[in-house]
Amino acid sequence: MIAGQRHELPGVVFSTVEEIYRRGQGKKVPGMMQQHGEPSRVAKLVQIYDTPPDYGEHHDLSIESIHNVTSLCVAFFSLLSVSPSTSRA
Repeated sequence: MIAGQRHELPGVVFSTVEEIYRRGQGKKVPGMMQQHGEPSRVAKLVQIYDTPPDYGEHHDLSIESIHNVTSLCVAFFSLLSVSPSTSRA
């Protein structure tokens, strides 16, 4: 439930956006979505959030750097066939 509404979001999207929001860093970190996290750590995070049965549900993103968190989100979107930033309804 987000703002009293039920949404069908992939867990990795919800977790990363929630962590960015929780930290209140959206406007505090210039270029936050453009800067890359540590490649080996981001690859491990992708593996954590792509492994059944819990798909990262029990992983604590608060221990990760903000750039690793945003890189995880970007990595998920890059796996989609249509980029959400370039598609139009």
